[in-house]
Amino acid sequence: MSIPPSALVSTETPAPAEPNPASNNADPTVLPTSTDANATTIDPSMVGQPVPIPKKAGNKGNFHGERRAFLESWQDHVSEYHSSGAKHKRGSGKSIYDKCMPAYWARFPPGLPLELDPPVNPAGLAQYRTPPTEATALAA
Repeated sequence: MSIPPSALVSTETPAPAEPNPASNNADPTVLPTSTDANATTIDPSMVGQPVPIPKKAGNKGNFHGERRAFLESWQDHVSEYHSSGAKHKRGSGKSIYDKCMPAYWARFPPGLPLELDPPVNPAGLAQYRTPPTEATALAA
């Protein structure tokens, strides 16, 4: 016994959703939560900004935007440290990495995804200080 194809596929097209006058599609900082005056507004300087990733073939790399600029700013210091022949153990306070890594983690906390630049407002970094622990946040 076979099932006719018309029973498997709905031929009705869904009605278009009516526009919500309270939503503001032009401004991504306004959340369309309800039609009342209590709509939540997010300060854009408090959230991470998307990083433009170059369109190219092959490996795109992990560091773009401000992260890449930060690492490139340390390139001369690290190169000079290694070419000087002075080798110090990390944690001794004399290694270049004892200066570079704390500065990196202060500017780019572990909870800040690689595809986001840090917020403009330094107070916005507080939400990224700890890495996400929920399974849904880790999957995103």
